[in-house]
Amino acid sequence: MKKNLIKLLVATLLFTSIAGVSPTAFAEEPKTEDPFESAQPIDVNFEESVEEVSSDDDTIVYEVTAEELGINNDSFKMVVEESTEEAEEMTVYSEFETGYLSFASELSINIDTGDFHVTEEQTSETGQVTETTYDIFFNEIEGENFIAYLIDRNTGELYEVNTIDAQASAIPVLALVLKQGAKWAIKKYGKKALISAFGKYALSNAIKKVAKLTVKDKHLKSDKRGYQKFNTDSQTTAKGWIKEALQKASVSNFEINDNEKLSFKFEVNLGKKVGTKGETKIRIVIGYDGKIWTAFPVK
Repeated sequence: MKKNLIKLLVATLLFTSIAGVSPTAFAEEPKTEDPFESAQPIDVNFEESVEEVSSDDDTIVYEVTAEELGINNDSFKMVVEESTEEAEEMTVYSEFETGYLSFASELSINIDTGDFHVTEEQTSETGQVTETTYDIFFNEIEGENFIAYLIDRNTGELYEVNTIDAQASAIPVLALVLKQGAKWAIKKYGKKALISAFGKYALSNAIKKVAKLTVKDKHLKSDKRGYQKFNTDSQTTAKGWIKEALQKASVSNFEINDNEKLSFKFEVNLGKKVGTKGETKIRIVIGYDGKIWTAFPVK
């Protein structure tokens, strides 16, 4: 594993209200059109500078300062491990200590599976340990900036990290961990990181949007034009096949679609005839937001 050691000089005051946020629970609104609308924003409205101070064959040491946040200290450290094996994985470990609180987190990024999650552990001065794991879903990106959502696996509580249009909130330290980790992943893995980061959210959203999809006439059986066609004129049947394909799809098979707007294309073999020429596969193109751009049978 390649390791990069990062020393973050950040403000002690960051943790004075880290446990005081009470966002609306994600699990309580299963019927909401956009379940992320009620996300509690996490403050990332500060600037940090990253400076390399030393390096050797497998370790790079950085100092990151965030003067806007107040008193600087050297008790926050981050270690980045990059897998050198076939699996493309990155893990970001961080530790922070004050006189009354100990904080540790582990951000896991698996480019192959699309799994992004972070586990944080807080230890109070009385020795009480609280551990929380958040699944991470990316929703928008502009260069190295992004909007991501953290969902507490146990409670469903929902947070937003928005480095594009930062808003005020109470727990910027976790946001700083995610902000740096995501930037490193995007820089190292490029397009694969975009697919991994956005694919899971896009696919989940696409499945929900099938019901409102209208399959284009040119892809239905009776159309006389020379396009690939489903072996049916029924919108319901065609959409049923598309939904089945989406449910079987794997983010690992996604490719970046050739379009200015971030979008993905992929094919799924249903193992049965769905096209007028005997096709068993469906090619689907979806936007990063899960909107289904097109779907049609292919050999």
